[in-house]
Amino acid sequence: MKRSSIFICAATFFSLSILSACLWTSTAVDDDAFAYLPLDDSEYPYAGLPRLVIQTENFTRIKDRETEIPAKLQIYGKDSPESRVVDLTIRGRGNSSWELAKYSYKLEFENKVSLFGMPADRDWNLLSNQLDKSLVRNFITFQLAESLGDEYSPRSTFVKVFLNKKYQGIFQLTESVKDSKARVDISKTGFLLEKTSSDDQDDSHAEFFSEAGNLFFIQAPKNPTGKQILQVQDHVDAFEKFQKGESVKNADSVSRWIDLEDLVRYYLIQEFTKNIDGNFHKSVFITWEKGRPFQMGPVWDFDLAYGISLDKKNSPGRIIRGQ
Repeated sequence: MKRSSIFICAATFFSLSILSACLWTSTAVDDDAFAYLPLDDSEYPYAGLPRLVIQTENFTRIKDRETEIPAKLQIYGKDSPESRVVDLTIRGRGNSSWELAKYSYKLEFENKVSLFGMPADRDWNLLSNQLDKSLVRNFITFQLAESLGDEYSPRSTFVKVFLNKKYQGIFQLTESVKDSKARVDISKTGFLLEKTSSDDQDDSHAEFFSEAGNLFFIQAPKNPTGKQILQVQDHVDAFEKFQKGESVKNADSVSRWIDLEDLVRYYLIQEFTKNIDGNFHKSVFITWEKGRPFQMGPVWDFDLAYGISLDKKNSPGRIIRGQ
């Protein structure tokens, strides 16, 4: 082999090595070194929706909801990238939806990012809406809550997702419900609770059962002390006890415990949408600060709403994870 050929091969190998390293170390796109994630859209070309291109480290497969896998993400437009490459971790999310063929993802960026004009944050969700063939039930209900005056309703937009060069489908990129100035803004002494069911799993948050047997996740504060947990648990127990007494028939008495305007709006949204999960069974968010009544919301989880059926004949196909 001629010396020039050897030099060209060596230079090519060196260049490819540098490019591979840049893929996992670059945090910005510039004119000198245009970093990008590979996208093969030959089978699913651009269809008017932005594309999220995600690549996990070593193409690691996402197998569960607990393991946070390092990854890179980039937004593509019609013909080219429209954002820098950013670092994040990705894992599965959901409970019953985790059994479905198309499941949702939890994204946690290394730094706060603003996506599609939404306020910057580290925590985002990619909702598969697998049970909702229209894909829009969550989206339109979030907008409904906002139009009815909810203090906060999750912002979202639709995207096409490519994970490790494979097309995953259309997802709803949605803000996570969390304590944040741009999301659920509670005071330093306040609480953000999620009423859920005993079959839900969330090891990332403190939890407690009320005397009536209701399970609550404490979404905020993030790491509550034992005293804080007892404080909110005692107040929930007292409210449940109040509901069994005669005073519950008096609106003024009820308003001392719970914000009636919030309660009525929340209840009407659940009834209007015919939400299966909306009978205070699960995905019920509540905020509370000592000395103030409970406040309902934000609304969440409407993929089983607007008359959708859980009949086995109409249920989407399920898979066994790992196959």
